Amino acid sequence: MTHISADDPPFLIIHGDQDQVVPMAQSEILAAELEAAGVPVTYQVVKNAGHGLSRAGGALGPGYEEIFVLVANFFDQHLK
Repeated sequence: MTHISADDPPFLIIHGDQDQVVPMAQSEILAAELEAAGVPVTYQVVKNAGHGLSRAGGALGPGYEEIFVLVANFFDQHLK
């Protein structure tokens, strides 16, 4: 976070709410710091997902298809 600046590229952060490897708070803090610096950031929490978006409980929310659309839209928006 020390090196975040307004000229950083857009970020897409997708984090499972059941991640036992990386605390969700780290992604929340990163997203907030990026936004504060004026960096475009998309932050998506996936319910019932562990690290790597593996299932950790019930159905994923959003599901894999919705996540793929989110990623494709992010790239379409920022790489054109």
